Amino acid sequence: MLFPKRQLDLLKKCAQKYAIATFFFGPRSGFNKRTSSEDLSSESQVSFWKNSPKTVKLVSLLIGVFTGALFIFSAMEIPHLNTSYSIKQFFPEHHPLFARGLEFQKTFYIQDTPSFLMVLDLPKNSPRNWLKSHGVATLKEISSQLSQNEQVQRVFSLVDVEGVFETEDTLTVGKIFDTLPEKSWKPYVEEQKLISKRLLSKDQKSTLVLVQPTAMGPQELRALSHSLKAQVQKILPESKISIGGIPAIQGRFAEKLMSELKIYLVLCFLIFCLAFSFLIGGKSPLMLLIVTLGAANLSALALLARFNVAFSVLLTTLPIILSIVIASLSVHCFHLWSERLEWIKKSKQELHPFTRWKASLSVLKELALPNFLGSLTTAVGFCSLALSDVPVIRDYGIAVSLAVMWGWALSHFILLGFMHLTNPRPRKQTQSWGLWAANLLRWSRPIVVVTAIATVVAGGLGKNINFSSRLFDDLPKNEVARQVTERIDKDFGGVIPFDLVLKSNEVGHFKSFESALKIKAGLKKLEGLHGVGSVASYTQLLDKKALSSKEQLAEALFLFTLSAENPAQQYVTDDGKQLRLAFQLLDLPSDQMFAVQAQAKSIFLELFPNAQAIPSGLAVRAHTINKEVSESLIFGFFESLALIFLVLIFIFRSPVWALISCVPNFIPPAVLLGAMAIFETPIKPTIALIFSIALGLAFNNTLYILGRLKGLCGRKTPSLTQIRQALMQEASPCSFESLLMFFGFMIFLTSSFQVNQTFGVYMLVSIVSGFVGDLIFLPSFLKSLFVKSSQDGNKISKPEDHGENLGNAALQKVASLLLIGIALSLTPAKSSAEVPKEVQALLNRVQKKVEATDDRARAKMIIKEPNGQTKEREMKIISLRDDQFYTRIHILSPADVKGTGFLAHVSKDEEKQWIYIPSTKKVRRVVGNNKGAGILGSELTVEDLDPTALRSSNVRIQSKDKVKTVLEVIPQKGSSPYSKVLTAISNKADLPLRTIYYKGSKKVKMVDFKDYKKVAKGIWRAQKIHVQNLENKRETDVILEDMKSNTGVDKDQFTQNALKFDSL
Repeated sequence: MLFPKRQLDLLKKCAQKYAIATFFFGPRSGFNKRTSSEDLSSESQVSFWKNSPKTVKLVSLLIGVFTGALFIFSAMEIPHLNTSYSIKQFFPEHHPLFARGLEFQKTFYIQDTPSFLMVLDLPKNSPRNWLKSHGVATLKEISSQLSQNEQVQRVFSLVDVEGVFETEDTLTVGKIFDTLPEKSWKPYVEEQKLISKRLLSKDQKSTLVLVQPTAMGPQELRALSHSLKAQVQKILPESKISIGGIPAIQGRFAEKLMSELKIYLVLCFLIFCLAFSFLIGGKSPLMLLIVTLGAANLSALALLARFNVAFSVLLTTLPIILSIVIASLSVHCFHLWSERLEWIKKSKQELHPFTRWKASLSVLKELALPNFLGSLTTAVGFCSLALSDVPVIRDYGIAVSLAVMWGWALSHFILLGFMHLTNPRPRKQTQSWGLWAANLLRWSRPIVVVTAIATVVAGGLGKNINFSSRLFDDLPKNEVARQVTERIDKDFGGVIPFDLVLKSNEVGHFKSFESALKIKAGLKKLEGLHGVGSVASYTQLLDKKALSSKEQLAEALFLFTLSAENPAQQYVTDDGKQLRLAFQLLDLPSDQMFAVQAQAKSIFLELFPNAQAIPSGLAVRAHTINKEVSESLIFGFFESLALIFLVLIFIFRSPVWALISCVPNFIPPAVLLGAMAIFETPIKPTIALIFSIALGLAFNNTLYILGRLKGLCGRKTPSLTQIRQALMQEASPCSFESLLMFFGFMIFLTSSFQVNQTFGVYMLVSIVSGFVGDLIFLPSFLKSLFVKSSQDGNKISKPEDHGENLGNAALQKVASLLLIGIALSLTPAKSSAEVPKEVQALLNRVQKKVEATDDRARAKMIIKEPNGQTKEREMKIISLRDDQFYTRIHILSPADVKGTGFLAHVSKDEEKQWIYIPSTKKVRRVVGNNKGAGILGSELTVEDLDPTALRSSNVRIQSKDKVKTVLEVIPQKGSSPYSKVLTAISNKADLPLRTIYYKGSKKVKMVDFKDYKKVAKGIWRAQKIHVQNLENKRETDVILEDMKSNTGVDKDQFTQNALKFDSL
């Protein structure tokens, strides 16, 4: 039996139970009927039960089948459970900082996709380094190999850095290691801080390679990380390859989460089974608990997998919370069931199986609603999180609240089928645990005063709580992904992006010569600032000559547009009204991070007092939002408390009792605030979540005690005897529940994640303070509130029956005129290789319709960036074909590049380009060494536009249908950056429809030709050309107007002197 020998007779016991049932259900007939000795001894009922053994077996069989089906369902679904980790998980969906970040991403063409950061370390004793020819060649091979991976969106390393290099009359545009002689590599790199600080170590034996993956889940990221490392290690077998960065941390964290989940599940079973065995004797109750814990936990995880709910770091608490709920309910049910069995035994009734099942059913009926309400208050505490704007917290609140109610329903369902087969025996050493709590009532006033003072003091300390945390310290210190990321943070210029954007109302303000000098001076001041790993802006892209005069600066800014990707557009807008300073900060605590940002802002506002300075980037978003979310979780405690208060008004049918139940539950959050402030614990959302969890669990014991007391006193004021009696009856099971919670959350101390260990420690603090609040403070508070001093304070009544309980640009380089000639470039001319007759005949028909001596047109080019932003360029264009291909462009708009001229001479063996810049009134020769780069920054390359580019190619018909014939063009090795080109030719019109370009097996570019129009006798031209780069996601539309062919264009129009004049 649970308690000492009973002193009250059966009549009084039934009257008390009637009072409790009346409290829960109300004074309505039928709901308050209890099973008495007369019920169980009725000859007619016993006779009926004896004749109905199949009913019990059928119910047990059906419940057993259902439970087994749950295990099978779980085994099928859990392998698909998606573990995930991301800093962004804790970001609100509609926070204004995100809108600001998106605005700047569009304005400055910033790619916000995190990259793997791969550190390549050459052996220390090796004579080689990354600035020697062998190192550069190796790095090119690595970049080429990684780029061909279909899961890789972009690769960037030293060998991909482009620049504009000039002599007296020549401009060379391209990659630095392809353009400069080897002797110039080291001085150039050392001068360029953006390269030397971010991509290369000081001893030049370590370099950084950025690999941007396509969108994928954590498991795929982890697999890709291993694949990338294996690829590079094959090329550099003697070198050390390390991978860090946000994707690496996300992948590794997700992997660790899954391993931690498995450990937690095993420990849950062990700890809760041991604790349960300490409280309840007997093998059969323990076996039933194991089955219930297994079915509930595994099915909850399976449902998460089924509905594709990501298993986040927060949900690692789910198995423990669910196990606490089930173990607690089981303890209450088995206690009452043991009493009921003892009573049946004493009444000398025959323990027929159906009799036992009927008796067990009466126990479950009595505890169903109290247990439901206890679970409901826990679920309500978590359900309040569903209102959060943070996806991961919202999902967590919904998942846990539903899981708690699922645990309540499933545990009662399994007990319904099998509890009648068990023989629980409460341990004798636990039966009088309530005596110590009752004895403490002698010192009720001192307890209330001391506890109240301590709570107020602890809560007051909470104003000094520390929200200053780092971003990347969640992984264990011995994890490679964290170590590599911290090394990059230290040696390669920081890992936390921070943008400071300056805005001016003056057009061209930040592109002026005076502003450029100020920017350079400001960057110099920032170099020694603590916490700044590196900082960049467009002035760091300029050499001394470019900063020597206004004209040289204007020319240099325009020359940047000759690169495949204009680097200046990431730092200054076309109109010069906005300037971006791109920082890489060290992973510092929040307070230091904000101090660095404030200093940087102060430096540049001093230089530009009339400008508006706006901070952005991960350094701002993550730390600001982490603090806001953490504060809302901590102080949102009052919202959850208010919601539970409303539920309790309905349960107790009294706002006074509902308010009393809330009082002791102020103690745990106050103690938590004080402890966190004293130990200066950095608060993250994962830590702040403790307050919601603690609140949800703390009310359980409160409700059991007050529910018992309310049942004893009814609508009257409780007496001291009734307070003691309620405490004696509930102290033991409430102590058991607190003990279960304590051991359950001790599991987090075994975690390899520091954040989970911290979470576990503070959950234990919360449980202990909740225990003090419910079993020490609450009875003393009730005595001080209701009992007069004249009442007997020494007599302790013995306990009664266990009864009912309660329970988240700049200019894009233009190539418009050459676009007119694209139709020719897409049609391979006669090849030295043998071409099938059918193919040659088709090529001849196409050539006849597109080949003209000259072209003249006005064109509009619309460039679409991946971020959705568009730019328009208008120009005049002419072209001529004889023994060479001549093209000339005169730009009409926008105003900042109006008057710029471009000239190209393309022969079979080479291409020559010149550019005229109005600001300097000079014509300069442009040399490009990267054949695969876009001409003038467009999505078209020389390969696309040169009619001779595919002359030595192998051509065959790949496919043919009623509408089109697809030609496959295989360039000779080394003659083209493409491995294959597919061109679709209209069968009806004999004109190109679409061309697709490949690198390896990867489709990289697609060109569509639309709206063909006859522009001369027998000559057709597409009036709209759509170019889509599938690698960088940029698109270009070219719309042609006033197109004319074979008009007799003079060759004198294509000289360097003619380029200075608008004679088109």
